[in-house]
Amino acid sequence: MNKMKRFGAAALAVALLCGGSWILVREETLHNMKMMQIREYSPAEILGEPEDSAEVTSAVTTSVTTVREDGETVAAGTEVTTANTEKSAPKPYLSAQKQRALTEQAAALADANPNAIGWLYVPDTPIDYPVMQSGDNDFYLTHTADNSYLKSGSIFLDYRYEPRFLNPTNIVYGHNMANGTMFGDIRNFKSQSYYEQHPYGWLVNSDAVYRIDFFSLAVVSAYDDLYDGAQLLGSWGQHLHDVSRFYDSIDIAEGDRLISLSTCASDFPDARAVLTGKLIPMNGGEDDA
Repeated sequence: MNKMKRFGAAALAVALLCGGSWILVREETLHNMKMMQIREYSPAEILGEPEDSAEVTSAVTTSVTTVREDGETVAAGTEVTTANTEKSAPKPYLSAQKQRALTEQAAALADANPNAIGWLYVPDTPIDYPVMQSGDNDFYLTHTADNSYLKSGSIFLDYRYEPRFLNPTNIVYGHNMANGTMFGDIRNFKSQSYYEQHPYGWLVNSDAVYRIDFFSLAVVSAYDDLYDGAQLLGSWGQHLHDVSRFYDSIDIAEGDRLISLSTCASDFPDARAVLTGKLIPMNGGEDDA
């Protein structure tokens, strides 16, 4: 993996994503029309087809840290052990056949829209969009996947990251729209119950299919060091732990990759809500009979 050039701590935060607190009827109509034109590339239908899930019923030990808004850590490092009392959250299974169908669909998306680098989908939420990337962090604030102008813009990866999500950290941006579109739903993750009810998402590109296991919700300043993508994964992850509102313990080792979904928040001036997960490659499926 190529070493990334140094990111400034302020990163792209200055002009980011607070324009989405409004939405006009005309803009919403245009947004819906644009999404209808590209919806055929969404992985939701393929992922929604019935398939086995792996569930664990043996003893499970977890460590959960909750950080209050005043910054005080509550129950840091608390371990909760359950043994055969209830099942853990299902871990979605994907057959090799389904994985091929998803990557082929993502390749077709990229062929039709050259700046599309993948598709982000979080089940049971409005987050179901292509991920774009351009040569800066301005263009897709106000442009759609076909590069036409629209105030709601697109979901996009910071231009300083490698486009195949091969960096240790990967930050994706989207507007916080008042009607819940784009990344407007991330504000709901500030409720711990909603956060716990939506434990994973999906990222698909032409190379791979990843499950995103969410483990952190943070509300930080737009100038926070989370936007410094040149940090080593260990120090970046420790900082994420320290600033998180909710943080579920997860093994993060050298070579792992994380993805953070960032949008404007109303908690304080220049606030950002950041939902972070670990990218889990789906490699082990067997071909359907």
